[in-house]
Amino acid sequence: SAYSVKRVRISAQYERIAAENVPAERVLDLSRRWGVELDRMEQYESATAGGVRLETLWPPGQSALASNDSGLVLKLTFARRTILFPADIEAPAQAELLQSRRALACDVLIAPHHGSFEMTTGEFVDAVDPLYIVSSNDRTLSQRQRAFERTVPQRTLLRTNRCGAVAIVIE
Repeated sequence: SAYSVKRVRISAQYERIAAENVPAERVLDLSRRWGVELDRMEQYESATAGGVRLETLWPPGQSALASNDSGLVLKLTFARRTILFPADIEAPAQAELLQSRRALACDVLIAPHHGSFEMTTGEFVDAVDPLYIVSSNDRTLSQRQRAFERTVPQRTLLRTNRCGAVAIVIE
């Protein structure tokens, strides 16, 4: 309500998953009550507005994956710079996305699942090959988050617990 949202982009699986997730179901309920359009994004679909291109890399249309692995993986391109938003995907989705390594390459990676380690983390980050990794996380890192850091020591990792709010500016 604070931002007068007119449209929300969701995956084809969102409504199925929302049935088992109270906050997600609330988003659907409020969207319907407030007349917000629910735009179901399909894999490989893209949209362009104001010079910004948004591509949907994941999930596949008829996936039965768990909620984390059914999150929208979006690639934003503007002024020849790219940012990958991989939601909370874990090893199963990362492994599938690695089948299309070239599509993953980006300048900035928003760390999947708050920068938590998966068996696929090293290979996934190498495929993305980002200049920067940004991770939104709590003040105290979990074991899996510390393992993520050990896996990407050569990368610039900006965690919100150390950096505060991180702004990526593309000019």
